[in-house]
Amino acid sequence: MAATEVLHKPSRVAKIIGKAQKTLANMRHLGTGPRFRKIGTTILYPDSELQLWLRSRVFTCAAESKPKNQARRRRQRRAA
Repeated sequence: MAATEVLHKPSRVAKIIGKAQKTLANMRHLGTGPRFRKIGTTILYPDSELQLWLRSRVFTCAAESKPKNQARRRRQRRAA
């Protein structure tokens, strides 16, 4: 991490990605959101990690955007 890297607070990241702060907290817990730094109790998101995560969320069709485990759960529900 460069000494001059921009770090965002969760409130700012939530606005950037269009989600609630609670959703962002859940994403941190599940490991599905952007990578972050934790300094003491303070959560900070490096801009480079946020941009990398946003670039990874670009899809060419709707089928690509579904997480694999979500599709598996849907098949299991249908079979039950």
